[in-house]
Amino acid sequence: MRNYPTIQDIREAQERLQPHIRHTPLLRAQNVEKTAGCRLYLKPETLQITGAFKIRGALNKALSLSKEEIANGIIATSSGNHAQGLAYAARMLGVKAILVLPVTTPKIKIENTKALGAEVILFDGDTAARWKRVYEIAEENEYAAVHAFEDPIVMAGQGTIGCEILHDLDDVDTVIVPVGGGGLISGIATAIKETKPSVRVIGAEPALTPKYFRSRVNKERTSLPLKNTIADGLRISVPGQNPYPIIERYVDEIVLVEDEHIIAGMRALAKDAKLIAEPAASIGVGALLAGIIRERPDEPHPSPTAALRKAAARRSRKCESASASSTSGRVSSSARNTLAQNQASCASLWLKSSSGRAPSFAVRVNRIRTASETVRPMLSKTAVARS
Repeated sequence: MRNYPTIQDIREAQERLQPHIRHTPLLRAQNVEKTAGCRLYLKPETLQITGAFKIRGALNKALSLSKEEIANGIIATSSGNHAQGLAYAARMLGVKAILVLPVTTPKIKIENTKALGAEVILFDGDTAARWKRVYEIAEENEYAAVHAFEDPIVMAGQGTIGCEILHDLDDVDTVIVPVGGGGLISGIATAIKETKPSVRVIGAEPALTPKYFRSRVNKERTSLPLKNTIADGLRISVPGQNPYPIIERYVDEIVLVEDEHIIAGMRALAKDAKLIAEPAASIGVGALLAGIIRERPDEPHPSPTAALRKAAARRSRKCESASASSTSGRVSSSARNTLAQNQASCASLWLKSSSGRAPSFAVRVNRIRTASETVRPMLSKTAVARS
């Protein structure tokens, strides 16, 4: 089996998913445009069946399996959104779903997953340890395991978002996607580059967890110590094995975004777009506001190693100037808990511009749980970008 999706896989995913999911619209956000300096559109994946884009990949995989393969059930691990997408797919197909969730999973996500009829197992361990346990349980019980970002059929499902962007905004110039495990950007980048290669695809990572950025510098998958970042949905220590070569092939650039700029993105979305977005979903807007996205591909920009040094220097200066007070540029534990309770799945954001016109920026807002929506950015070719 191939370990990457093709454009044909993504088109087949569109046909397979069409009766079951929604083609979410692009909504213009004029108030945010004033700050972003470009035309901005929101693509609300909050309108999806489970409130998140994750249903695309999970359902595409489930529908691609034979009755014999899923007869005993399907299993996965997730912090919440992939779990709910898979639980929904299992219920639709009339099979058992087993989800291994971290012990830190917010109660609301656990309850929502159970409400879809899934069996939930809480597990104390990192992502790698949880997947190891998933495969052990799957082998013991002959369950079908569905990986959230390593599976090419899941990536193809997420890639349908890229097809929808090109259909609805055919002169898009640049697409900027937040980078966690890499499944979303792998699917979207494949759809974009295999259909319209001139469109730039940019990945945005937290400066505190630069696994794909550092791997690009080192020219190999690089594991990093896990550090706390406000964008906990993107907090993974090593690039996905299958997404990594896809990202290296199709993603033009990866930028690092400091937590302070991610927070600024959240504020801009709340204040100007009236969207309550989790940090992982706000990273693209934060990159735009920080001015770290080049307007044109031919503009000079710092080398990767220089970018890492600058990011470290900024954090060092902040530590030196910070007081012992927990209010000095920090997020309180209660605030973090609130964010976790309202955590929504990541989305994507697009910026587009054409000569002679104001740049335009399209954003895909992802799932909503309780009152929380996630937004991720994608940006454009000639626009002054801070994606």
